[in-house]
Amino acid sequence: MNLRSAAGAFSALALSSSLLAGCSSVVENATPTPVAFKACLVTTAAGVNDGARNQLAYFGLQQATVVNGSSMSIVQPKSDSVDAITRAGKKLVSRGCNVVFALGANAVAGLTPLAQGNPDRYFRAIDTGLASYLKLQETNTVPSPANLWVTPLDVRTAYLQAGYLAAAATKTGTVGIIAAGSDPDAVDAVWYFRQGVYQYSSRHGRLVNILGADRAEPGAWTFVTQDSPPGSLKLKTKGLIAGGADVILPVGVNYLPVAQVAAEANAQVIGSDSDWVKQARFSTVKGAILASVVKPIAEVLVTDVANAMTLAAADGTHDANLLSPQSVTLTEEADVAWPTGIGGELRELASDYSAGNLSVIEEPANS
Repeated sequence: MNLRSAAGAFSALALSSSLLAGCSSVVENATPTPVAFKACLVTTAAGVNDGARNQLAYFGLQQATVVNGSSMSIVQPKSDSVDAITRAGKKLVSRGCNVVFALGANAVAGLTPLAQGNPDRYFRAIDTGLASYLKLQETNTVPSPANLWVTPLDVRTAYLQAGYLAAAATKTGTVGIIAAGSDPDAVDAVWYFRQGVYQYSSRHGRLVNILGADRAEPGAWTFVTQDSPPGSLKLKTKGLIAGGADVILPVGVNYLPVAQVAAEANAQVIGSDSDWVKQARFSTVKGAILASVVKPIAEVLVTDVANAMTLAAADGTHDANLLSPQSVTLTEEADVAWPTGIGGELRELASDYSAGNLSVIEEPANS
């Protein structure tokens, strides 16, 4: 299945939500009936202070308690394995949680047995990645429980733009990548980031090297583990800078150590998952943040808590297993100035890709 054509087929189901609008892909124009309701979260091993997707999810749950009058509970597993997610989810079910969210590539597999065993509860796998979801479809392992929802996040356009921006901003002609090889969504991000670098090189006639992912085959890329300690990540970042990289993309790891080293070396970083400029965790390195790839995780949680509350208050069993792919965006120019005219080129890049007018090599596994 071609990734672009498949994603296009899903566009009619796409959820357009925000904290203010509160639109729903499951129940339209419905106001949740006030009930005793608990919304819960299985974070990744990074925890809610990661300044990234876990923190966004935590903010979303907090917002949901204000908007909907629900309560909340959180479990942080020690690893991001399928079994760890299932065990954490069981704890939340035992605490009386009515809807349980989980993040990451293993969220679907981790939540599936819980959904099967608890038909009166709702479960949502978020940030599974659109490519990862399509791989599940191709292997016929898409979750079947009606009470398990899936929200893939489509990172392609945002990371295409991020790669293009990095190539435009580098003064040395070299950019670097630090990615977690155990996270298939991080691999997806690197794939499209590389394509963005090549788009810039083709348009401007300037060769830009990509340290850590210089060859086309993902098997040749240099990866780190998701749980790499801060010291290891700092050494890795210093190595990239010593190799000439002055713009670095970290994805799927602990981001702060990478950003700290970059800031100290007058290099720049492109943030992943959240808008780093707005996150207190990155307040001391704002001068190094070129842009961020932002995922609408908080908005999804607020909407889905309202959905689950409405369904729980209704009679009978309700099928909520709808696909709602969400668009991921690159932030606009902020504290760090971009090269002249690049903002317009990034918008044009996104428009051309959406229209199918851009020559981009899609991931082989999905073509």
